[in-house]
Amino acid sequence: MGIFGRKPPPPPPPALQVAPETIVQVALATVCLLIPLLFLLGRRRGSGGRSSAKLVATCELGVAGKPCGSVAAAKVPTPLPPPKDRSPKRTSITKQFAPEIDSRVSGEVKLVQEGGICTIDYIVRGLTPGLHGFHIHETADFSNGCLSAGPHYNPYGCQHGGPTDSNRHVGDLGNINADGTGVARGQLTSTLIKLSGAHNVIGRSFMVHANKDDLGRGDNSQPSPPKDGKCSLVTGNAGSRVACGEIKLVE
Repeated sequence: MGIFGRKPPPPPPPALQVAPETIVQVALATVCLLIPLLFLLGRRRGSGGRSSAKLVATCELGVAGKPCGSVAAAKVPTPLPPPKDRSPKRTSITKQFAPEIDSRVSGEVKLVQEGGICTIDYIVRGLTPGLHGFHIHETADFSNGCLSAGPHYNPYGCQHGGPTDSNRHVGDLGNINADGTGVARGQLTSTLIKLSGAHNVIGRSFMVHANKDDLGRGDNSQPSPPKDGKCSLVTGNAGSRVACGEIKLVE
């Protein structure tokens, strides 16, 4: 009791203690959630520049980042001489650039950007039937085949996810589904992929993987990806890289 018979006020609650790493994680998650909204607002404001015009880009997929039979020795250093016969001989290219993968995958991708939407039409052949991870990777460096193309394109530092997740890499396109003949054909749309301006995908690469992408919902027990590591929030555990190709703007 106080001097005048009143109870003293309760002590103030202790200050909330938050670990610095938690603050960083929350900040990154917030940025990743806001990115799609910022993209749409930016597209609406920039109605008069090149970003609002129709842009088209294409990508040819092959086992070493090149369509079969068109590997240029000047661009892809190799101790082996370039093949004289430039007809499609997938086996020789596979042995030369990616000996651990016996891949016969090829295909084409077309990207069309109008306003804030990028439409992606694709056809990929030579796959095993079923789902295959399909991403845009950071570079089109094929000096060691598809292995040297870097990780998923992720300029904002988000975690791996599915194409409808707010928190995802720009390059996360989910899976494509190959039918019984090994052909995957379809169309995707994205509000994050751009063909002009900052963080555009021109000069980067499309990648087709051997396995299904788990969309960031699988085993993440080894988040720093070793060879064949379990890192769902980084790679989606989509397995080997069976085909890749550079994204080029059509002038």
